[in-house]
Amino acid sequence: MNELIQFFIETAGKGGDTLAGMMIAGIVGLIILSIAAYQILDLIVGWLKYIKPIQINKVVKIDKIIEVPKYVDNKTDYNEIIKLLKRMEEKQKGTTL
Repeated sequence: MNELIQFFIETAGKGGDTLAGMMIAGIVGLIILSIAAYQILDLIVGWLKYIKPIQINKVVKIDKIIEVPKYVDNKTDYNEIIKLLKRMEEKQKGTTL
């Protein structure tokens, strides 16, 4: 890695003292380090997935059963509704617009 950085420093500028050569060498070094860090982190994550240090056990047994209320039919007196409709009809016939 040091030889690669030194090579870029020497070839990018005259004598290796220019700022451009050092910036290119820094960028190349940063790219190499980021790729290496990614590979190491990928290996660590893969190993942690393989050994499964944290296990979540799913609940298999249900202790409490909740009853859902069933549909309740409204017990309405349809005769009363018919009487009400007849009264409304009579009132409507009595009033003309």
